Amino acid sequence: MKIIIFILFFVMSLNANSHQDDLIHFGSDLLSKKFESFKLRHASCIEQSKKNKLSTDSINTLKKLPISTGESLGYLNIKAIKRCASPEYNDLIRILLNLEVANKKLKIIDVENQIANIKLLLFPIGEFVVEQKYEELPNKTKAILNNISELKQPFNMVNTFESVWLN
Repeated sequence: MKIIIFILFFVMSLNANSHQDDLIHFGSDLLSKKFESFKLRHASCIEQSKKNKLSTDSINTLKKLPISTGESLGYLNIKAIKRCASPEYNDLIRILLNLEVANKKLKIIDVENQIANIKLLLFPIGEFVVEQKYEELPNKTKAILNNISELKQPFNMVNTFESVWLN
């Protein structure tokens, strides 16, 4: 009887591992699809940013701020682009994290590499630099920036900087 129970548990564990392997491969394929969807949306948001120039009122508001404020425009534009692509970004992150957790037991190297490569693209360390510049601004300056609704949509950052501080 003990042998039959052992064989039954052994067969069940093989089945579970096979099912988990199938699930990981499904997750990996889904991650690839979601990443492609995100890339297309992100590219569209970047194209939108190139076309969006700030209004004269917004430019005049920014002109009252010191040139050092310009460094934080990068952070605001990154946030705006992520907001623009947020449905695809959120789906991608959800699948990425679920797959990462599911693969912890099996440790399929190709899947681990896929996850690591996508993480490098989604979470560049350079974002900290521009976020730090923004966070170092005085609260009053941040409040002024946050009240400019056009900075919440992807905008042409280079054109904005030139129009405000180089003209």
